[in-house]
Amino acid sequence: MDLEVDQRTDRWTRPWHTHQVVLGLVGATLAVWGLTALGVWVAPLVVAFLWALGVPGTFRQYGGALLLGAGGYLLPLAIATPTVPVGRTSQVVASIMGFGTHGTGLLVWLLTAITAALLAVAGAWVGHASRQLVLARSTHPDQAHHSASGS
Repeated sequence: MDLEVDQRTDRWTRPWHTHQVVLGLVGATLAVWGLTALGVWVAPLVVAFLWALGVPGTFRQYGGALLLGAGGYLLPLAIATPTVPVGRTSQVVASIMGFGTHGTGLLVWLLTAITAALLAVAGAWVGHASRQLVLARSTHPDQAHHSASGS
């Protein structure tokens, strides 16, 4: 029985190497990009939840969530800029928001990145909390069983 708990705990707590984190982050950012292109605007929330659930380390969880959220939203804008008038559209949006019409397109891009980053951090927060619950249950299975049964 103890061997089973140790194997589960090891799976959840073993460290990731830097190249694994970078590859995972690139994959997660591309997932946000792809889901966003399909119209799933909550993609940073969902992907960051899964990211934080799978990656050990609070800094990696939240830092990665910020990068994958902002990057996943800004990547399509950066790619579309040469072919689609994204800059002009963002200036029109800034004008509608009351920021004026000259040089405020960048502000809309920044607000887009901040929105995506906040969505991702919220997802990472829930993922981090879920991960902590799994770790607590896997390291103390008898205590979780007794508290669940009411004894």
